Amino acid sequence: MTFRILYLSSYSFWRRKDCILSVFYRISNYLNSRKDDLDEEIEEEYVDLEYEDLPEFSIENIEVYREEVKKLIEKIKRDFNFDLALISCYSSFSYINCIEISAIIKYDIDPSCIITVGGIHPTIRPEDFNPKNFPKYFFQKYPKNYNPIDNIICEEGELPFFNLIRDICNGTNKKRKDTSEKSLFLPPKTIDNLNDIPLIDLSLYKKYENELKDIKNLRLWIDFSRGCPFKCDFCLNSEDYFSCYKKVRLKSIQKCIEELKIIKNIDWISIKSVNFTDLIFLPKRSFKNQFFNEMNELIDREGEFPFDFYAMDRIDLCSLEDLENYQKLKIVVDFGVETFSKTLLTKINKILGKDKNQIKKAVDNYLKKTEAIIKKADEIGCSINLNFLFCMPGTTKEILEEERSFFMEKRYDGKSLAEKYRFTLGLNVFMAYYGTKIYDDAEKIGATIYFKEWWKKFHHNQLFYASLVDPSEDLTFLDSYSYYTNLIKQILIKQNELGNPNYDKFSLSKILFAFQNNYKIYERIASNLDYKNKN
Repeated sequence: MTFRILYLSSYSFWRRKDCILSVFYRISNYLNSRKDDLDEEIEEEYVDLEYEDLPEFSIENIEVYREEVKKLIEKIKRDFNFDLALISCYSSFSYINCIEISAIIKYDIDPSCIITVGGIHPTIRPEDFNPKNFPKYFFQKYPKNYNPIDNIICEEGELPFFNLIRDICNGTNKKRKDTSEKSLFLPPKTIDNLNDIPLIDLSLYKKYENELKDIKNLRLWIDFSRGCPFKCDFCLNSEDYFSCYKKVRLKSIQKCIEELKIIKNIDWISIKSVNFTDLIFLPKRSFKNQFFNEMNELIDREGEFPFDFYAMDRIDLCSLEDLENYQKLKIVVDFGVETFSKTLLTKINKILGKDKNQIKKAVDNYLKKTEAIIKKADEIGCSINLNFLFCMPGTTKEILEEERSFFMEKRYDGKSLAEKYRFTLGLNVFMAYYGTKIYDDAEKIGATIYFKEWWKKFHHNQLFYASLVDPSEDLTFLDSYSYYTNLIKQILIKQNELGNPNYDKFSLSKILFAFQNNYKIYERIASNLDYKNKN
């Protein structure tokens, strides 16, 4: 007997087509590494709705979309008679599409198909997968209380999915009686030793070889470690939904290097960058040093890699020597600074400390270290991005002034930081992600989240609904956004004058136009709300 699995990557209101996520290849690779433990043979197929020629996914176009998706999956079903569909709900931006695709398969194509959903959103919002909480429009087509989803995977996917397939193959899996019952939540299981995860194999994606070849700057996401020791209020690690985030686990450097060699030798697509998705890149000092040493030796022996690298690091964990290694290995570093305000850094628990005095001192040192890293990176030509998360809950007019002072105060021989040193800002407006402490405590700190369940807004501007948050009682979102727009404009103009290639005339115009255009969208949405000017 053969058990057939369809992996289905759902559509997201906020996802770029130019990246290969690690979600399905890690799950598939792990399952295949344990085929000998299964009572049946398995076959796999993959479909990514981002790469299919489908009509717009919108409430106005829903009937046309449903019909075209139905045709697509019916064809797959004829060619590959799958028994189970594993559908990704990677983020909250995929929620509506995930529900839709599940129903199309279960209701319109094959009621016996086992529908399984996994991802971040079902982990943090399991109640959204109860039909009572489905978006109301859904039941204009489907029966009341209809639930197409049989199983839900929370947290990491490899072990729970393997256990599900094993139990199905040997006939011991739990089953719902009918589609009116709640989905079955599979017990979370974490892989304690990341070396148990097999080496990367991207053959699952080969059906999209032509589509991937057409992508000019194709990125591959890969993880070498999991977990984070910090609990910043804006991050999922600040609450208890993801127990797997609490424990830091690292893969051996030998396996990390082996995976990079495999990627280097893939000849059917051209990967332009490898993005390490570690929340903090190799957060153990000995591992990071070993990685730097072995990578340098490998490059000396075998030559450069044909792609760039991107890694995420923390200011307080990165040494100036690390910067030199990043520069030598051509690794672009994303530093999650988030804010350049002492007050806001403290408010969002970015810095750890035993008491207020220790935290105050640590915050001062953190911003001094930020300046030191900016100077060093400019001096040695290391590419860094300073992630700037603006319009965060808790932001006040005083905090806005602290942000401005960090960049524009003339404390370097009559020049400001923005005038003196080159750097790149990773610009991101705050989004009200459920499952974070800052979301839970928004009202306590005077913030107003206008769309608390924005992921149920069936609209192409869902991103804007997610971020429409008044930061504090004396500061509206629009006022905050306008202030940050002006500050960022000042900073980037100075960077342009310094000759920063990331902010040439064309790039600068493009960024500023996007800010202006986005403001108009926010203003339009806000005009339909009970939205008061707090000046």
